[in-house]
Amino acid sequence: MKVILSCTTTFERRHIFYYGIQSLLSQSIEPDLFLANISKKSFSESGRIPQWLNKNNININLVEDLGPYTKLLPALKYAEDDDLIITADDDILYQSNWLRELVELSREAPESIICARARKMKKNFFGEWQNYNNWHLVKNKKKAMNLLPTGVGGVGYRTKLLDLDFLTDTAFLKLAPTTDDLWFRMASLREKN
Repeated sequence: MKVILSCTTTFERRHIFYYGIQSLLSQSIEPDLFLANISKKSFSESGRIPQWLNKNNININLVEDLGPYTKLLPALKYAEDDDLIITADDDILYQSNWLRELVELSREAPESIICARARKMKKNFFGEWQNYNNWHLVKNKKKAMNLLPTGVGGVGYRTKLLDLDFLTDTAFLKLAPTTDDLWFRMASLREKN
């Protein structure tokens, strides 16, 4: 199993990203591949990639800006079925054992999407899904089908657990441009059926 750490940012958020990158470079274990998927358009218009991003262990991946989807979708081409893609947000400082804990959790549950933070999906009295904002955060380690992994704490995906045709269908740009967590979860539910 190869561990791919994947994150994204835009030129406008590069100052925030600097601190997130420093926390990712300070992990107690190194990923096999560290991808920084950055917007081709915004960084080329600025004329340069920040020097601090040009590290030997960071692979700069100039890609089309797909908003929050850019942290996962470009990494798919680097992964085999059993490889683990762990996504990270650009505005979070991660503890030094964050990556190790997610990798260990994925080894305990190789047939599951793993995450550091999730919401419990709930239906209302009439059996309809409640608004996402009403779903409570899960506070304990839990394995369940009614969980929605949220990207804030990092999520570990294996391509074999996702419907890749659905996941990469650019309909998300119109239907769910900012709700990548929901789109990614739907791709995992579709694969299970």
